[in-house]
Amino acid sequence: GHGESDGALDAETVNDVRAAAAYFRTRPEVDGDRIAVRGSSLGGHFAIHAGARFPDVIKAVVAVCPAPEDVILPYVLDVDPEEIASAPELGYRLNKPDFLRYLREASIFEAVARISPRPILLIHARGDEDIPYRHTERLYAEAGEPKTLLLVDDGHHSSAQHDLDVHRVTCDWLRKALGGR
Repeated sequence: GHGESDGALDAETVNDVRAAAAYFRTRPEVDGDRIAVRGSSLGGHFAIHAGARFPDVIKAVVAVCPAPEDVILPYVLDVDPEEIASAPELGYRLNKPDFLRYLREASIFEAVARISPRPILLIHARGDEDIPYRHTERLYAEAGEPKTLLLVDDGHHSSAQHDLDVHRVTCDWLRKALGGR
């Protein structure tokens, strides 16, 4: 439902994450036992839900400023589905009734607890104006071990996902978490 992809955000979007991970497992240059998922904002939301649902393919999760359902819901309620179809500059398409059903049934706070014993790295900018970093502190409290929390001083909603130091920390964490080089 984003960018140039087909389809729309709906209750099945989390299955797209599994499909991508399953595809990578078929690639000869990929170690299928060391696949991690990383997402920011709505992508962080789906990374956590996919990590909880698909332990067979997702071995570690990185979520940057992940959006809980109660933060996403007002944005979806304000959207006219016809407007989305005709407004590609928004960058996504939405099956509003189906996605609303998903948001009302899902709980990122329950999902994060189901990722353990696989590792999770939670990252958030303290200055995030869209999603308070306290949500990620709560996710960290709900997560089982092994878990890591990185709070970036200041910043804003999209700063952590573009920060080179955060990328370095993430890559180092993934190497350690997945037993790689």
